[in-house]
Formats: sequence, structure tokens, C-alpha cells
Amino acid sequence: VIAVRAPGADGQLYDWLVANLPPSVTPAPRPPTSDLSIPRAETWSWPAFRRTVRRHAAADQLPDTSPYYYLAWSDHVGGTFASPAVLDGRVYVATDSKGLRMLNVDNGNELGSYSVGNSWWTSPAVAGDLVYTISAEGEVIALDRIDLSETWRRDLHGLVTSSPVVSDGALYVGSRNGAVYALDAATGEVLWEFQTGGDISSSPAVADGLVIIGSGDRNLYALRSGSGQQRWALETQGAIDSSPTVAGGDVFVGSFDGCVYSVGLADGELNWRCRRSGWVHSSPAVDDETVFVGTVDLRRDEAPTFDWIDRGTGEVRGSFRMPQAVYSSPTIWADQVLVGCRDGQLYAFDRQMRQTQPLWTYPTGGYVHASPVVVGDTVFIASFDGYLYALRQSKPIRVWQDDDVVPRWFMAALVRELHEQTGALIAQAGAGEPGVELALARFEPLLQQIKSQVAAGGEGPEVLPRDVPPDHPGASFIEYVLTAGLLLGYPDATFKPDRPTTRYEFAMALSKTVELASQSEDVWRTLQQRRLIGVQVEVRIERMPGRPPMTLEDVPFDHWAHGALEKQAARGILLVDEEGDLRGDRRVTLKYAADQWELALTRPR
Repeated sequence: VIAVRAPGADGQLYDWLVANLPPSVTPAPRPPTSDLSIPRAETWSWPAFRRTVRRHAAADQLPDTSPYYYLAWSDHVGGTFASPAVLDGRVYVATDSKGLRMLNVDNGNELGSYSVGNSWWTSPAVAGDLVYTISAEGEVIALDRIDLSETWRRDLHGLVTSSPVVSDGALYVGSRNGAVYALDAATGEVLWEFQTGGDISSSPAVADGLVIIGSGDRNLYALRSGSGQQRWALETQGAIDSSPTVAGGDVFVGSFDGCVYSVGLADGELNWRCRRSGWVHSSPAVDDETVFVGTVDLRRDEAPTFDWIDRGTGEVRGSFRMPQAVYSSPTIWADQVLVGCRDGQLYAFDRQMRQTQPLWTYPTGGYVHASPVVVGDTVFIASFDGYLYALRQSKPIRVWQDDDVVPRWFMAALVRELHEQTGALIAQAGAGEPGVELALARFEPLLQQIKSQVAAGGEGPEVLPRDVPPDHPGASFIEYVLTAGLLLGYPDATFKPDRPTTRYEFAMALSKTVELASQSEDVWRTLQQRRLIGVQVEVRIERMPGRPPMTLEDVPFDHWAHGALEKQAARGILLVDEEGDLRGDRRVTLKYAADQWELALTRPR
């Protein structure tokens, strides 16, 4: 309050204002009542949009992981354009009609939800014991991050598509009403407000006592975090929906004028401007040498791109033409840069730009506008198809434990070993004494043999499916089983080597290989190849003694694997649970593979 005019005061209002208002006003913002901040970046956390208060989206690769991925789980959460937040084993994701959902990091099981209506524009933020989410109608809601009970809410009176950040007790966020707000993170009280001249969709970054945010009025603003006073502003030629990234002493941001800007954090002076085509809606990711960003095409003569830009000079080092627009903001993950695309796929690019072609892609069923989130060995992708996908890095075989899920390439390795072993045993039987019984190797030495072959490496095979690189740990095994006709790839000419093996696939593969080995034509062919003429060898698959025939009540009669599984069940050599069910859609762990091998594959004689 800077002046008070009593009711019924004499004189014209204008004259009174001139006489009573001071020539300048110094804001007196309220100080925050706590020191709540989003946690510092750690391996197993991603507490807000772009991970840190500086919006620096980067994560390291865990030791004892390999650059191959499989779908660990997916869960239908509702459509969203926002990336999730992750802390202490919980994933928080804001969705279109289902509100805020809380899931288990490991398996995707729902741990709780809070209905706030449409909230699919903004990413949640976690600080202290609270998680913050914002409805599309502009209500900021603070919830207990464990049970999602409401602590406070504040109506900002306008559509909000900006994601909040929490730093030193204040929550900062922009609104489509053009205002930047600082709220008390503990109580929701307004600490200060700054009005720009346009809609705000940009998400604020905080660094060195400044709040950096873009506006639809074409300006990038730096506001003092304690008072909301403007420190500096940089004008561009287009609206700024891109969220600024602060790296070192510089700010990087994109504009709808088609340019990426590098600006001095302290004074707002322009370092460089790099012109691209279309809009730059994507928020840049930055490392020591390079700025990574995607673009949106607006006209037919433009093409959306993913770009590598020199951090020091602003020169374009490389570019890849994307099939559709890139609204997603890139995330650096060790030697890769991940970004979503409107074509529904997640793209992984080489950070060092040794090639501009994608290293790998993962398809979803809808737009991927959200930024990828990396926690430990897992990347989370929120898609507008309504699903949250968790892609998990594989572990190298040398560190596998009993409960680790085995990928399809390991199934190919076991099938190859089984085929080679049966061939060797047939030849040994043909050259040996009549009546001598021979058996296959036990699982443990077999596993050690596969580990040795993977460690040895060597020259990569030449005949491989298009999704299996020559240096893949399973490349030689996959080439063998496909060439020998033991396993088949997918109709799209892929093998999906890192996809988890299901019990259906595993049982079917081993059953088919054993059946082929026991057929007289295959036995004859094996003897001919080894020049063993005039001998007779029988491969017999015995019933397990003392095990009754199994029922397959949980396997549909028209299932593609039913016939093979029925044969194994009749012989009593199919691994099932206590209820007698196969549960074929479950993933195969290393222990399950060992148990099934020992049960079924020590029976051929």
C-alpha cells in the first residue's frame, strides 16, 4: 500500500494521485517461509522438468550396464505432453483426464492418484515432502508426496502450460495470462508477480539469484528471484515457448523466429544467434562443447531437424532431418542424446556426432512431446497414446544375477548351444560304443561358455537383421540360429535382440530345437556332415519319471505356441508354478532359464 484516499475526500482524483503517489516504488515482496528446493541431481532422481533448477537435462550411464535397452514395463496413465518427475522409487506423471498418477519405478504398479482434471501440460515438481502439480485451469496444488493428500492450492486465474521449479523456498511458474509468479513453496502465498506483455508457456530456470523465463512478447527475461524486479531482457523476433537452459555463465533458448540464442547470464548480452528453419519450441540440452535442439516445420518447404550446434560459436556442426516436428526437449544420457518426435518415436543420437543417423529408436502409439527422463538405468517416455514407457538398460552378461531378465539374444545363444551340443553328441554316439548313453551339458558350465564367447568378441557377423549391430553381444548367436532355421525374426526384418524373453518364446524355442534334433532326417544329416556312414543313432526324449502329465489351462488353445507346449507338458518337462500354470507372458529371468534347462533339456538321450 503506497497511498490511501479516504472516502469522500475533496478534490479531483487525478490531482490527489499526483500529490500523493511517490515518484518511484520499491517492491516489498514477502520472503518465503521455508528453504524448500528440488533436490540436487542424483543418479536415482529426476525431481522436475529438465531435472535441475538450471534446467540442465543430463545423466550419466551406470557402471555395469550396456547400451542396449528393453521395455521393462508400460502403464496406461492417460495422455500427456509433460515429462514425469521421479524421486525415491516413485514416478509422478500428470495426465489429461486422470490427474496426477504415482507409480512404482521398478514395475509401473500404481501407488496412488489425485484427480485434478486436465493437467497434461505441465510436469510435476518434487521438493521436500511435497509434490506440486498444476491443472490446466491454473490451479497450483501441493500434495504430500507419499499419500498425495492435499496441503494447499493457489488459483493463478489463467491457463498454465509452464512447468514449475522450486528453489530456496519459492515456487516459480509462468501463466498464459502473461504473469510470472513466485509462490511460497510451503504455503502457496504469492511472494511476488511480474507481468510480461504476452502469454507464457516457457518454464523458468533459476541461477545466480535470477529467474530466467521466455514470453510470447518475444522477450527473454531475467528477474531477481527475491523481488521479481527485471534485471535484463533480450528481445527476439518471435515468441519464446522454449524453456531456457543455463550452462556455466550462459543461457541457451530457442525462439519462434527460428533461431537458437546464447546469452550472457549476468548481463543479457547476446553471444550468438543460430538460425534454423521453422520454430524452435524445444528446450536446448547443453554439454561442454555442443548445444542439442530440435525444430518444428511450419511450411512445406521446411523440414524439422535435430541439430548439433557448436556451443562457443553457434555454428551448426550437424543436422538430421526428422520425419515430423520436434516439440520434445533433448536429454543427454552418457554418450547419447534422447529426444521425442511427433511421429511417436523416441530417438537416440550420438552425442559426439560420429554419425548423424539415429543410434536406435523406440516407437510409441502417439505424439512424444514430453522430454525423456533418465533415472539410473531406466529412461521414461510419456506418450500421448496414454502410456508411460520404461526402457531399461541391459546388463552385460558377466554381471547377471538370478533375478535379472534375460533378453532374446540370450535365448538365441542357448538355442545355438543346444543345437551344437546335440550335433556333437550324435557324432560322438555314432563314433562310440553301442549302448553308451550321452547327455547334454548342465546349465552352469553352459552359461560360463556363453560368457567367454561374448567376452572374446571378434569380427562381427555379416548377415544380421537390421536392428542387430555387428558388435552386439548376441550377434554371432543370432546369425547362427537364423541361418540354421532354428529361430525366426519378425516380419519387419528385425530380431529385437534386447527385448525381454517371455516364457512362451523360451519354451517354444527350446522345444523346437529339441524336436529338430530328435528327427531322423536331422540325425542323418549330422552323421553325413561328419562322414559317419553306416551307423545308427537314436535321439530319444524321455518322460520325466515321477511327474504326471501337466495341464495347460492358462494357455489358450489357439495360441501360436500351444502345440509345442502341449508336447513338453505331456512329457512332464515344462516348468510351471504351484498352480500348474505356465504364465507365459511373464519375462524369463536367469534363474528361470536355468531351471527350465535343467528340467527339460537334460532328458534327451
